[in-house]
Amino acid sequence: MNRFPDLMRRIGKLNIIGSDLLRTHQALANSKPHWDTDALHKVQEHRIDEFEKNMEHAINDWRREDLHKYWTGYS
Repeated sequence: MNRFPDLMRRIGKLNIIGSDLLRTHQALANSKPHWDTDALHKVQEHRIDEFEKNMEHAINDWRREDLHKYWTGYS
């Protein structure tokens, strides 16, 4: 079973979650006192958990042999 498409989907998801993590971190670093920072911290904690879970799945999905199907050059 070729897991390469699943791996690429997971990497895309990791990119989105990672961008959200960076953006939220920046917002918290520059936050105004009236913001509900507790809610933002909870969201950030959830994103970190999701990132870790998806990273673990991506690592487990990686199989070098899966790329052979997509190789179009000389062997």
